[in-house]
Parts: sequence; C-alpha cells; structure tokens
Amino acid sequence: MVWKVERVKRCAIGSTVVGLTGVVLLGISFGTTSWLTFPPGHFYLKTHSLFMGLFRDRACVNGQCGTVPETEMRTNTQTDWNIVLALMCTTLSVTLMAAAMNIVIIFMPKKVCTLSAGLFWCLAGVMNMLSVIIFWHLFEHYQHRMSWSYWLSMISTIIFYIIGFMLALFGCCHHWTTRSSIREPEDPIIVAPPPVVAYRSESEAGDGPRYDFTSDPDMQPYAFGGKPYSSTRSGVGGSHTYQI
Repeated sequence: MVWKVERVKRCAIGSTVVGLTGVVLLGISFGTTSWLTFPPGHFYLKTHSLFMGLFRDRACVNGQCGTVPETEMRTNTQTDWNIVLALMCTTLSVTLMAAAMNIVIIFMPKKVCTLSAGLFWCLAGVMNMLSVIIFWHLFEHYQHRMSWSYWLSMISTIIFYIIGFMLALFGCCHHWTTRSSIREPEDPIIVAPPPVVAYRSESEAGDGPRYDFTSDPDMQPYAFGGKPYSSTRSGVGGSHTYQI
C-alpha cells in the first residue's frame, strides 16, 4: 500500500507541473499571436461570446475586414485575454482530467488503464481540432495580418496535446510494469542439509554410528545379501579399513 501512495504523489506532482507548464506556454504563444496579429485599437471578435464571435465573423462587414462600427470597437487587450483565458481553461481542464486518470489507473486493472488512455486521446483530439478550427478561421479572414507567431501557436498546441497523450500512454506502460514486477515477499525456501554419513572403523573402539548405506545408491546392492564392501583409506593416524 505504501508504494501506491508514493505513486499517487508522484503522478499528482508530475501532472500538475506538466499542466501548469503547458498553460503558461499556451498563454504566452496565444498572447504573442494576438498582440502581433491584432494591433491595439482594432476589435475583431465579440468579447461576450468568443466562439460565436469567431463563427459569426463580426470582424468582416460587407467583405471588408477591420471596418467595424465604433460602438463595437474595443482595445485588443480585453480580446487578447479572453482568447488566452478560454484556451487556458480548456487546457487546465484536460490537465486535471489527465491527473485524475493517472491517479485512478494505479488502482485499476490493465484494461481500465488502456480505456482511460483512449478516452484521454479522444478528448485531446477534440480539443486539438477545435483549436485548429479557430486558427483556420482566423487565418482565412485575417491572413494579411498573420505572422510567424500564428504558426508557432498552432504547432505548439498540437505538440502539447500529443505530449499529453504520450504521457498518458507512458503512465499506463509504467503501471503495467510496476504492477507486474511487485510481488509480496515469499517465504524463503529452506533446503534440508544432506544426511550425515558416519563410519565405524575397526581401529575405533566402542559402539559408534554405522554407515547408512540406504542413503547411498552405490551401497544399496550390498544391503541385502550382497558382497561385503570394504575400503582402506589413508589419513592422519594411519590406514583405516572400512567394511560393511
């Protein structure tokens, strides 16, 4: 149970760091794009409804973009922050979902982990497509004002979601390997020591232990009426003859 708690902490901290880093990078990229694309004093989007303002194309009147009435003109500061705030909230929600998924899969089987990674990929793909649609809409009508920051923002968004999917996939693989490698400690296998072979030599006095020929396969033919076994060995104290 301790290793699960530690993994929860690591996943939560890692997901938070990755999510906040992604939010900051997206905020910088979109803020730079908005500032370089839409100069101050021009209003191209309805601030009260970001997405509806995009698709209603309130910036173009009678085929001429940028000539909006003075009543709808605002400084681009509020518009820029609306774009950044909306996309940061979207990114943050995806990040929180990924963090929750990484924590949940620790306690789930492999199939649930795989399903969670697939759902995260689907949601990330939807958000990615929505960002591409917004970018394409802006490019279609304001391409004369688009700069290199537009393409940088678009590419960074796609890369960010791909990285999020890869992190989810890596989390599943790590989950599999960790769960399969961790086992409860098993009882040590105790190997019985070999039987003690004792001899009784003719030169020794007293009734000592005799040779247990039943434990020696080579001695078994002499156990039941066979020829007696004798052997002379030389060692410390002279020669000794062993006989059964």
